[in-house]
Amino acid sequence: MKPFFFIAAAAVILCSCAVKNDYADVKHKPSKTTQVIDHPGKKPIIIEIKDEREEKETVGYIQNSLGMKTAKIFPKEELPVSILRAMQDEMIAKGFVITEGGLKLLVTLDKCYVDYESNLFAAKSVADLQMNIHVLSESGDPLYFKKIKAKGIESPIFLYSGKNATKALNKALKNALSELMLDHYFIGSLIGETPTEVIAQD
Repeated sequence: MKPFFFIAAAAVILCSCAVKNDYADVKHKPSKTTQVIDHPGKKPIIIEIKDEREEKETVGYIQNSLGMKTAKIFPKEELPVSILRAMQDEMIAKGFVITEGGLKLLVTLDKCYVDYESNLFAAKSVADLQMNIHVLSESGDPLYFKKIKAKGIESPIFLYSGKNATKALNKALKNALSELMLDHYFIGSLIGETPTEVIAQD
């Protein structure tokens, strides 16, 4: 009897999700153990974000257990601004100077969206972040390219909300930046070294 009660209670909660719009606070802080890069070939960089998402207004929808969309989830601030700040903070933590006149780190944002998956027992919010990373020389020549597809999962959840969407989106952002910062080709393009030389200095 008790298992049925909990299943029914969860279903009631998910079915009675709020019908008003909510907000997701997308943000990221670099790890305190981030390794600072000290290299004579390190150059200043400027970061540019291009928002190429099909859906630019929202980052998801609140829905009931039947999959019906009941309200929108908006970012608290413009999403490109949040992504730009996260990238800048990561690069500064790595020891790079953010200023004009150096390399260009161009980020094209293709997707940043959270959806929900559910079953009889619980649900989870799943965020999908996709972006392309370009590093260009001072003269505009391509030095590096990477397509990043990162996910963030918050589970279990018993209420569809902006709060749960925030947790999933921030996990996806953290995973995306971790993947990029651990790429020796990326770091090599910023300091003028080959990946094998970068690995040897780690």
